[in-house]
Amino acid sequence: MAAKKGDTAAMAIINEAIEHLACGIVNAASLLNPEVIILGGGVLNSAEYILPRIREVVDRYLPSLVEMKTSQLGENAGVLGAVSLFLREHDGILNFRDEGEY
Repeated sequence: MAAKKGDTAAMAIINEAIEHLACGIVNAASLLNPEVIILGGGVLNSAEYILPRIREVVDRYLPSLVEMKTSQLGENAGVLGAVSLFLREHDGILNFRDEGEY
């Protein structure tokens, strides 16, 4: 909110965070070579400010083009991912016990 109001210190901090995030994306994309990167979380409530700057850094350093999208799940992405992982693991435990092996 302070950056939106023009606070230079807040803007500097956000720009540095964006630079670090973009470098992390470049590193991960260089290793994994994805076709699409989906970004989510509460920080993307300011996507109109953040995404163009991330795209700028990613385009500068990533040797291949990658599509970047924002998650449709918003702030619930982490919780939904955790529940999905739990259910997958829980299902595996139930199936293992159903087979009569412990």
